[in-house]
Amino acid sequence: RSGRLYLAGNRLGKRAAGAPVLLVLEPGSGAVVERMTIRPTQGRDWLVLDAAVSSDERHAAVSYHGDDTTGADLISLAGQPRRCIDRTPVYAGCMSLHGGVVFGGHGLLAATGEGPLIELALDGRVLRRWRTRLPRNHLMALAVDGRGRVAATVGSCGYTGGVSVIELDSGRTTVIGYPRTVCGEIVAFAEAELLAVARNALPVPQGTPSAIEFVDVGKRRIVRRTPTRTDVIALVAT
Repeated sequence: RSGRLYLAGNRLGKRAAGAPVLLVLEPGSGAVVERMTIRPTQGRDWLVLDAAVSSDERHAAVSYHGDDTTGADLISLAGQPRRCIDRTPVYAGCMSLHGGVVFGGHGLLAATGEGPLIELALDGRVLRRWRTRLPRNHLMALAVDGRGRVAATVGSCGYTGGVSVIELDSGRTTVIGYPRTVCGEIVAFAEAELLAVARNALPVPQGTPSAIEFVDVGKRRIVRRTPTRTDVIALVAT
């Protein structure tokens, strides 16, 4: 709405990622509007994995995937308290999930690693669950189409892969390329019926050649492949 840029990351640490921080920037000047430390490290590796901002810019969510951390924190951008009440174990953010986060529906859509996709209320309650039908996987990637009605997740190439496309209203799930015909670490909607998948060889970037594969949901197959010189660590489709 405002055009501002929201950045989530970690301060530099001596041995591991430092404290997770959120910066808000003006797009024209690059001026820092706000700089916020989300939580102290307290000896843990709060490595930022993903972040999302609600369309009204009232909330931000930041998820973690460190050596000994998981979950996500919800940050209020317009009021107090700034961060959600933490009722989870010491190794988790205040919202129980494991992977990517996207605002949609009545709250936050999130991955859970091996389990289903879930929708969380802003107070952390689970509102809905959707089966992915991609067993024996590490499901971290999550994307929602422009209408907010269809979600997609992809299995890692280090596990059993496959793409799951879920109609959020009906719960109908379409599985494509399972096992391992389609796999990757990032997924995005390039068009309503076309997914872009970053086919990295391993979950952690290795500096090795990769590719972006375009998956036609209707045809249920890869229709185009674009090689990349190294691992893809972010993917945005417009």
